[in-house]
Amino acid sequence: MANSSSNTDVLYAREITRIITQEEANYLRVANLILRTGPPVVRVLFDRELHPAALHVVLNQNKSKILARLKKERIINQNQWNLLFPIKGKASSTKFDLTLMICLIRHLTTIQISDRLPHSNDTNEGADLSRIKFYRNEIVHSDDGILSDTDFQSYWKDISQAIARLGGDSYKQVCNDLKVSKLDSTDGEILKEIRRVNINKDFMSRGLICKYIENIIVIRPCELLSSLGLNRAADIVISRHKLAY
Repeated sequence: MANSSSNTDVLYAREITRIITQEEANYLRVANLILRTGPPVVRVLFDRELHPAALHVVLNQNKSKILARLKKERIINQNQWNLLFPIKGKASSTKFDLTLMICLIRHLTTIQISDRLPHSNDTNEGADLSRIKFYRNEIVHSDDGILSDTDFQSYWKDISQAIARLGGDSYKQVCNDLKVSKLDSTDGEILKEIRRVNINKDFMSRGLICKYIENIIVIRPCELLSSLGLNRAADIVISRHKLAY
């Protein structure tokens, strides 16, 4: 049964490779890069700035003035609010997505994060978080799910260098391998949904695509690394950064 499932996955991956365009492949690879390596890297910095043991205290101290305002301005949504202030237990960064972690770092720490893409010479932590934030928004809010070869090379260089600076040398190889990895069934589902929205001119659904893409990509980060033959690199990343979802 397992062999049958494995063979099906291989055939599906080959079919995906055959039918997608180069520009679509570029888009999917950058989406994989930023949405699968970004969260664990940012989480390490987040836990350093807002220590897990004291996180609930900091959140409660800033609930009425800062966090309530962000919720009112719809910068923090209801689902994220529920993670910050759960009915049972305490908040944990292991449940926070990339957007929420960067938002909290921006508003609850001294690290300066911008909405704009930083200058290439600006490589401090705030600038690299700004890069990740900027490119994440570019990817998940894409209308067509394509990326030219020129943009792909530019995006990849900027994102992967930011990831490596924040996460350490162990991430360099992970990024390099992701760049040449085979696309899988997850990528096929993303592409199919983007095409459906564009063909049907379904502008209502377009607003939901960003969350769909983010959810489907981050479901199985550890499995991703293993499926790419990155067991050694994955072990380094997991042991050093306690990759958790």
